Amino acid sequence: MNENPILMTQAQYARHRGKSPQYIGKLAKAGVLVMRGRARCSPRS
Repeated sequence: MNENPILMTQAQYARHRGKSPQYIGKLAKAGVLVMRGRARCSPRS
């Protein structure tokens, strides 16, 4: 089994789904999408 899956950034996922990056970010922030790995939903304060 692959231990290092290839992950997409939110921008790449948006292009893949044909949606805007802002819409994908909104879904991720609402918890509808689970973003794992190096991609972060929002910057830490």
